[in-house]
Amino acid sequence: REVRDRFPDGDLYVNLRGFDPEVAPLEPAAAAEVLLVGMGVDEVPADPDARFALLRTTMAERRLLLVLDNAASSRQVVPLLPGAAGVRVVVTSRNQLRALVSQHDATAIGLRQLDFTAARLLLAAVTGESRLDAEPEGAHALVERCAGLPIALRVVAERVARFPDTSLREFVAELDAARLDMLSDFGDVDVRSVFSWSYQALDDESARMFRLLSVHPGQDFDVGAAAALAGVPIAQARRLLERLVADHLVQSRSPGRYDLHDLLRAYSNELCHDDETAALQLTEWYVHTLVKASEQVKGVKQRVDAGEITSGVVPQRFCSAFDSMSWVRNEWDNLKAVTRAAITRGWTRLAMLVPAHLSRYLNIDTGRRPEAVELFERVITFGTAQEQAVLQVKLAALYGHCGRLEEALGVYEKALLFARESGDRRAEVVATLNMVGAYERLGRLEDALARSLDGFAMLAEFDEPYLECVARANTSLILSRLGRYAEAVDHSTAAVAIAANFGDEFTHGRIHTMHGEALAGVGRLDEAVSALEFAIEVTVKFGDRENEGEALRHLGHVLLRLDQRDAAVTAWRRAVELWRALDDSRVVELVERLRELEAGR
Repeated sequence: REVRDRFPDGDLYVNLRGFDPEVAPLEPAAAAEVLLVGMGVDEVPADPDARFALLRTTMAERRLLLVLDNAASSRQVVPLLPGAAGVRVVVTSRNQLRALVSQHDATAIGLRQLDFTAARLLLAAVTGESRLDAEPEGAHALVERCAGLPIALRVVAERVARFPDTSLREFVAELDAARLDMLSDFGDVDVRSVFSWSYQALDDESARMFRLLSVHPGQDFDVGAAAALAGVPIAQARRLLERLVADHLVQSRSPGRYDLHDLLRAYSNELCHDDETAALQLTEWYVHTLVKASEQVKGVKQRVDAGEITSGVVPQRFCSAFDSMSWVRNEWDNLKAVTRAAITRGWTRLAMLVPAHLSRYLNIDTGRRPEAVELFERVITFGTAQEQAVLQVKLAALYGHCGRLEEALGVYEKALLFARESGDRRAEVVATLNMVGAYERLGRLEDALARSLDGFAMLAEFDEPYLECVARANTSLILSRLGRYAEAVDHSTAAVAIAANFGDEFTHGRIHTMHGEALAGVGRLDEAVSALEFAIEVTVKFGDRENEGEALRHLGHVLLRLDQRDAAVTAWRRAVELWRALDDSRVVELVERLRELEAGR
């Protein structure tokens, strides 16, 4: 606070989680994303090097204070250093981070435990100076018992302030009597006894909530997750959490989200050890809330049945597809952590259900796809043959999106085998239709068309508008690539009508991109512009940057044919910006075309 006015562009904080016993340290690329978002950057590159470069560029013209808290190593810190004269960086760590000093001109400031004077001042800031002056010996003893640890001093001070009629000597006696084993990080300091003060003062419900929070495998959580852990209603969970915040046992860094200091998490874990019932409640809550989120996507039938909730928890519900996608985005790290924890506990079916219901979200947040691949690969052998067919299709689609096209085709073939083994004709159709995209990106257009027509023919067995919509859209795309635009328009027109009927706005928008391409191919340019502008409007709404770029690319081509050169340049510049942020390979060709256009060729 004392130096904030020296940094007119503000201050940025990120917890690098270097010493959290339950959660891995924050990767530099993830920390860079936090910082970029904190500076108002909406589109963060997927590539780590591009992300670091954008971070340095964004900070270059600003006067900022950057606080990198709880660093585990210099490796975590170095990629985040700005190299700008106007930015000052403060790094905190329990380690010495000698590489920062020797290689990056950092100044090391070793912080010892607070001396008596500073510790007493910290205590007095909460209790009031008069309280300590009235009992100098008791005040001296309290400061000594806390051994200069700020977190211990704050907990003690809060308790002293809460009971103004209790003498300080009684608090000292209570500390001495309640002494627990030492926390190894603090040598001779018994900080657990300090934490136990706040814990012992809790009512039974709040104490139980505090214990159970250590079961959560993620870094932070919302009130819904806490309610599931404790098996209590939302309102009650919120009240208990706010009590824990007031007692400095839980932190709330943003409205509605909570976390524990790593020392308090360790203390909570020692009190709880493990609670399988709470862990099951939490896991089922995340899984079935994710299922509810996926149900907001109209027209899509999930093929992995989540089954019944056995623990009695009530999953969160959503009012719109947009709200559901926002929840998945906010809980992404927790969903990964819950999946890993479920695998460790042997709950393979619950673990499988998380990636199985992430497909639509991954169509939007494309930067998460590599992480999602890792999740799928962990669970790909779980489930029945029919369920594995579905999982294989979803994994293959991810491989395709990540540019691993030959691998994608191989996994699609596995999916077909599982589908045929289980007699799941629908899964066979889905695998066949999804292969089209991989063939198209490999340039094997005739193979793509053959697969598309095969899948389309198989659809005669089903009454599923969504699948027919996908089949027609795929067929339109390939026919356009082959120059057979009149046929492509027939399929894209039908696909647009089907999507409009079943009310899936996201799919409706995406199909308009293919429709616009086909319309342009037959010379219906004004209609093509309208279709592509509609596609852009929808993709912007859902944050689907990958397909916004594709629609903009096609729009630029159409605008050139309409002699609207400046508008075409604007569209392509925006597409380049989007695809660069996503590290999309299509950007190379578009950049070259844009250079030619801007050069007047």
